[in-house]
Amino acid sequence: MAAPSWQSSMGFVERLAVVEKIATALSLSNPQILRAQAMSMAQQVEDGILSRAYSKEDYIRLWTAKLAELQAAAASKTSSEAVPDSPTVSLAGSSGSGSDINSHFFHQQEQVESIGPYKTATHIASGLFSSIYKALLESSDPHKKQLVALKVTSLSSQQPPHNSKQEAHIINSLPPHPNIIKLLDTFTLPPSTFVLVLPFLPHTLASSLEKRLVPTQWRALSIIRDVLSGLAHIHKHGIIHRDIKPSNILFLACLGPAIIADFGIAYTPGGEEKEDDKITDVGTTCYRAPELLFGHRGYGRGVDMWATGCVLAECIRGGEALFEAGDLGSELRLIASIFRTLGTPNSESWPETKHFPDFKKIQFHQMPAKPWEELLPNGTPLMRDLASKLLRYESGDRISAEEALKHPVFEGVPQE
Repeated sequence: MAAPSWQSSMGFVERLAVVEKIATALSLSNPQILRAQAMSMAQQVEDGILSRAYSKEDYIRLWTAKLAELQAAAASKTSSEAVPDSPTVSLAGSSGSGSDINSHFFHQQEQVESIGPYKTATHIASGLFSSIYKALLESSDPHKKQLVALKVTSLSSQQPPHNSKQEAHIINSLPPHPNIIKLLDTFTLPPSTFVLVLPFLPHTLASSLEKRLVPTQWRALSIIRDVLSGLAHIHKHGIIHRDIKPSNILFLACLGPAIIADFGIAYTPGGEEKEDDKITDVGTTCYRAPELLFGHRGYGRGVDMWATGCVLAECIRGGEALFEAGDLGSELRLIASIFRTLGTPNSESWPETKHFPDFKKIQFHQMPAKPWEELLPNGTPLMRDLASKLLRYESGDRISAEEALKHPVFEGVPQE
């Protein structure tokens, strides 16, 4: 039996937001549940709610009620049972000497697991289709011990565009670049577990912004320049990252070079997706380009440039996103936010909309564009100019990564 139309319209991003909320509530209500278990349980709960609901409104009612139930259970815990704050950790990260690593790795009471040859793996994060662990790469030389990140995926449960084997192929096929994550190794565990071994990079731009450790203008420009350098490298090889955001911008040290990570949903020529028929359910909430929101399947590297513009604006705004999609990552709410900010476009100001199957389905209130001085009051004129060249409706009009690297805003910015 075919799924109801309202179920079919539910996007991955929207469902993921619900799963993460339920997983967080599960973890708080029962401190014994590991994050990976909480995500797995939350996926089952969300699947059940989706199958029982008879409309999107009913779906929202059901998951909201379940969330309230779990939050009430968490609130009833006594202070002696309170869950300690979890450390913020990244997808992948740093290496160092043996004694320092052992201190960093074992300083917390964490449940140690065995994953293939790695006997001291501890869970640090989970998504819908993968879990991330940190592990110690043993060596006979105590000075060569290294922390690595293990990205563990189940091949049988992955759904397009998620493809961990393709992710490994993309990284391996690229010539090495200082602003692109390295792949150290891969291995498979029966029956269908695939593991990517990556450097463990302990810092993310997202964690800095969440803590309001807002980068200075020079530091923000240095980060954006590194991201642009990495994007120019992958774009030259026809690859589109499709998920540029602060949590995928990693650092070995707080003031070190920025490294682009997580190619799990990247597009590569010759893959399963055709160039003019790509999956549009990619990207993350407020960093998604407008052509994705209107179902344009022939999009290109412009989606990465838009997302980079969003990251630049967020740095300038002190960690506040330029566009907002609400707690559920609503596409309509994001579209309205973009239109309120950059002005409501039409087919004349945005010519490529003639290729968008969903553009004329909804009539939007006509709103004027806000001046960049108002949007980015803390930015310099050159910073605002770069943002305006990245955040343009017509994807072909957005400045490319190679062109952006030549922008005068980067003159005088010191190399990390």
